[in-house]
Amino acid sequence: MATPKISPRRFDDSSFRYFSPGSLEEVVESHIRHLQRVKNALDKLPKERRGSLGLSENELSAIYRAAMIRFRDSAKLSEELREQRERFRETFNERLERFRKNSESEASHLAEMHAVLFAQQCDKAIGRATGDFADMLTQAVIARLGKKEFSLTRQKELWTECLKFAFGLAKFEIAGAWIDDAWGTDPREAPLPHLYTIETISDQQSAVERFAAKFRPRFESRLTMGSSGWLNEADHRIELRRLLSIAPLRRARANDPSKRALTRLLFESPNLTAEQICGRLDAKNETNHQNAPVPRAWQKAGTRSWIDAHEKFRGRVKTFISTVRKEAGIPYTSPGES
Repeated sequence: MATPKISPRRFDDSSFRYFSPGSLEEVVESHIRHLQRVKNALDKLPKERRGSLGLSENELSAIYRAAMIRFRDSAKLSEELREQRERFRETFNERLERFRKNSESEASHLAEMHAVLFAQQCDKAIGRATGDFADMLTQAVIARLGKKEFSLTRQKELWTECLKFAFGLAKFEIAGAWIDDAWGTDPREAPLPHLYTIETISDQQSAVERFAAKFRPRFESRLTMGSSGWLNEADHRIELRRLLSIAPLRRARANDPSKRALTRLLFESPNLTAEQICGRLDAKNETNHQNAPVPRAWQKAGTRSWIDAHEKFRGRVKTFISTVRKEAGIPYTSPGES
């Protein structure tokens, strides 16, 4: 069989540079050149649409990958499982003899016991990883939106994204890999010590599949019972990140005194009707001149008070209030506005 010819790779001297790995400055410069090449490549791609959280699919995927790596890195055993693994090693010959005599009974008992123990341990790892994911996601959303106060709708979107991540980790393909990483691959510690004594590969695979058929449903059932705990951990990390964030509270309304005054009132009394809001704002102006000025566009239309504006163009007033509510994330729960 002829060996295929491989053409030598040609480097463009203008874009390829050698650097000394022992030089701090040259390593940094090389990294900067790499980032610039990545940026140039990304700039040529079509722009992605951003979702309601302000993140593109690629950005969200990057957060998923980072949290997934932390989950895999966290693979470790509880003290009880570590002791059992050590006993498996010490009693390998005894276990082998038992499995040779009655492999189905031994495998069933082990599957039931290990399913619960591993689910308890993996449950905690998923909770920690979901918290890490929630923290990174919240940082990204705050950076994109420029504010750290979220409406209930946006909070639900964050919770949903965090639970999607957690349930992804709970899938047997992912959680099973975590188990493999935590337990290790020493054959003396294998759950099924008799596998190597089975003659054919197909029979070995059949034995593993029968063990998994007993282990998997019990493991997955026990593992998903932790979903409320995963969400609690995510919510805790979201609130902590919001507390630690230095994002401005009201960037979009910093220079609009009418919206600023309306926002303060809505935070104090979120369920007032439009007419009640206008009356309260006029009262503030009486005690503190122009503390809550009528919007300039309404003043140009001949209004001198909020109540006057409500009487002349009620629809515009309601739209204005609704817009501020939405920007501030303040829900309205009373039955209808007047």
